[in-house]
Amino acid sequence: MKFKISTIYTALLYVMLACQMLILVGHPFRIYIMISIGTWGIMLCEAVALLMIFADGKRKPLDNNKLMAVAVIAALAVFSILLTGSVGLNSLIKLLTFLQLPIFLFIATKNNNKKAKEVIYSVNMLYPIFFLVCYFAPFSHRYIGEYGETNHSCITLGYNNPNETAIYLMFSFVIVVSAIAYYKQPLLKLLSFVEACLVGFLILKTDSRAVIIICFAIVIYILCRTDIYIQPLLLSCVFIIPAFYTIMVICFPSLAYIQLMGETIENGRMIMIQEYVDNVDAFGFLFGNFGKYNLGNMHNGMLSVIASLGALACGTYFAGLYFAYKKILGSSYGGRAFIPVALGLIAVIVHSTVEAAPLVSGSVFAASTYILACLCVPEKENDGSEEVEEIEDIAR
Repeated sequence: MKFKISTIYTALLYVMLACQMLILVGHPFRIYIMISIGTWGIMLCEAVALLMIFADGKRKPLDNNKLMAVAVIAALAVFSILLTGSVGLNSLIKLLTFLQLPIFLFIATKNNNKKAKEVIYSVNMLYPIFFLVCYFAPFSHRYIGEYGETNHSCITLGYNNPNETAIYLMFSFVIVVSAIAYYKQPLLKLLSFVEACLVGFLILKTDSRAVIIICFAIVIYILCRTDIYIQPLLLSCVFIIPAFYTIMVICFPSLAYIQLMGETIENGRMIMIQEYVDNVDAFGFLFGNFGKYNLGNMHNGMLSVIASLGALACGTYFAGLYFAYKKILGSSYGGRAFIPVALGLIAVIVHSTVEAAPLVSGSVFAASTYILACLCVPEKENDGSEEVEEIEDIAR
């Protein structure tokens, strides 16, 4: 029988959209079965995506590099875990979720049909309404911190903390802003604009400075430019930012105490960074200490990977992300609908300088980044119908 390979990639996207919704809806209302189904569903998608990277018969030379990147990252990560004696089920799960982001980005270019994008926009038009409901709910300021559950001065919408909430809102913001240009109908354009204003208001209420600055910069760029082309040199500079910021903060700690929007940039982060710097040796720098740091949130994505898995694994990991980004954005030249999602995808890397979760925690963060990447991929006129594989029916 004839079978479209593109159908599998589209199905993966739809499953990931469903899993993302289960997690985002389940967290505020504490429906843990929804969170579990969504989390394990994303892990299942990871397994299928990895299988497709190996099994897709239309691989090009770059796709072989993808296999090499995944294999090297996994090997270095496993080696680091074995060296620190941290072998266990929790370590395996952490490693698998850590690998989700590069694996998903490697297959993002396969979802290049118009229908898939329409589904993404339609689903994401629902989130601002849901976030508005959470804003008026009793748990809108619920905060889960080191000392248990309290009320926070900033909104959390029922998630763990304002910074996490702001990241979810950032993903929603760039998509609804993109929808303003994507939709042709005036009513849908107006609805998208209203929802973008609503999400922007909620972002301000989180008081998350990094997300506020990123979203403000995206809006300014859209108002000033009607198109964007992500050159490889620009993309390289984006990936240098986390390394430059990390080195500067370690070498010149006083920079972290500069005031920004009424608070220091450091805001408690230097305690974790300084603790790592004071205790690391050459072996720990190269191979990490997974047992101690466990890919936890050190408020710096690059430092979290180095501390947990070592500099060798970190270098390979960021190189894999760079080549995936280059494949997704490097050959794209887009107008107003492309600008927000492209800048949003870049913002994930820039934001990793102050928050590690989107890069190392996988799950809903990896799924959300993958969805943004799918929107960045140019549509094919033939809707991917040429990707047909002849499958032998063994039962015959």
